[in-house]
Formats: sequence, C-alpha cells, structure tokens
Amino acid sequence: MNNSDGCGTLTADKKLVSNINVAGRCFTIGASGVVLDGGGFNITGDGNDSGIANPGGYDNITVKGFAGINNFREGIYFNATN
Repeated sequence: MNNSDGCGTLTADKKLVSNINVAGRCFTIGASGVVLDGGGFNITGDGNDSGIANPGGYDNITVKGFAGINNFREGIYFNATN
C-alpha cells in the first residue's frame, strides 16, 4: 500500500499519512479493487465536488479508516459500482 499526503486519481491502494485540505475533489477512483485507507486522518474540502468519487463505475472498492470526510458536496460518490 502506498502512503500519501496528497489527492489524485487512485489506481493502486493508498493510505493517508496526514490530514488533507483541498479545493474541489480529493480522490478519484481509477481502477477496480482499490483500497483507500484514511489512516485516522481527515480530508476537508471547500464545499464543492466530492471528497471521494468513483464516476467510472469501478468495482470492489474499499474506503475505510477516515476520521472525517468534511465540507464536500458529497463525501463519497459512487456511480454504477459493486
């Protein structure tokens, strides 16, 4: 699992190592089978977009371990996914 302190498109497992503040979307799911572990940290937005989005309909996604997903239009948005 890759450790991260930034946002972006996820094509491999990732674990946060710090809180993140972002304008717009933080994470976009870009592959099936991805694990996103918040590591007990927060992601905080600017009131727009989604904190974590799966607009491509990738399957078998795990989102766990976040202290909070705050101040986004939608905290987590998944479309057509299993």
